[in-house]
Amino acid sequence: MWGFPCAVERLAEIARRRGLKLLFDAAHAFGCSHGGRMIGNFGDAEVFSFHATKIVNTFEGGAVTTNNDALAAKIRLMKSFGFQGYDRVDCLGINGKMSEVCAAMGVTSLESMSSSWRQAGGTMPPTGRTAGPPRAPADRVRRP
Repeated sequence: MWGFPCAVERLAEIARRRGLKLLFDAAHAFGCSHGGRMIGNFGDAEVFSFHATKIVNTFEGGAVTTNNDALAAKIRLMKSFGFQGYDRVDCLGINGKMSEVCAAMGVTSLESMSSSWRQAGGTMPPTGRTAGPPRAPADRVRRP
């Protein structure tokens, strides 16, 4: 909560032992790290909120991060009503796309956050990252 990670390793061990998927609510943790790794790199997926009350905001919306290619592909489908192609529906979905106005607010918010961190003596570069990139949002996951 408020950028302070939970007992990540303990939860991962419980999930592994019981064969459970592990999802993290990272709503307040944008730009934070745990054990030298950026938040967004834990569990099967993490969900960030970009609501107007968050440090980085786009008025509404958020992002899902994952290293699971199959899950990322499913999330991409779900954010576009489940459509794959022009008239083929593969799964249930929603209109989860971000408008240009909301994206512009997000960019402005990142610039402001970066500036504030630099003034406070932090190490956050203009890209919005500290110790390394969090996983890419599901619609931008690329493997080498």
